[in-house]
Amino acid sequence: MSGKYRISGVTAGFIICLTILVDLSQILLTLTVIGSIVSFFLGVTLGFALWLIFTLHGVKYSGVGGLKKVVASFGSMVLEFVPIINALPFATIGALIVLHETRKEDKKKHADMKQAANDNRRQRSQSYQEAA
Repeated sequence: MSGKYRISGVTAGFIICLTILVDLSQILLTLTVIGSIVSFFLGVTLGFALWLIFTLHGVKYSGVGGLKKVVASFGSMVLEFVPIINALPFATIGALIVLHETRKEDKKKHADMKQAANDNRRQRSQSYQEAA
């Protein structure tokens, strides 16, 4: 992982645009029976695509924020399978929650690493002063 975040701003923007586009499409598709069937398969495809993108970027569904990510991901995917209800933007909401939780984890990890580096520098400085 290079950089501060596992999911870059560009990738997060792509995910958000993709989920908004699918949610808007599902609103229109839900108006007809054939559209509802297409909407269902669109939801399944989006769920798999999001899982793949998040997995390839190292998002874990265990640990401190894992439960929120699991509920957001799978809860929104299940709701996308329900006709009529799938017209609501559950995919976008679920993706935003996963992105937010992942970003929080990355910020905490970065802050912890920074604190450890500062502690290490302080400890070396003290040992140099004691040796002199």
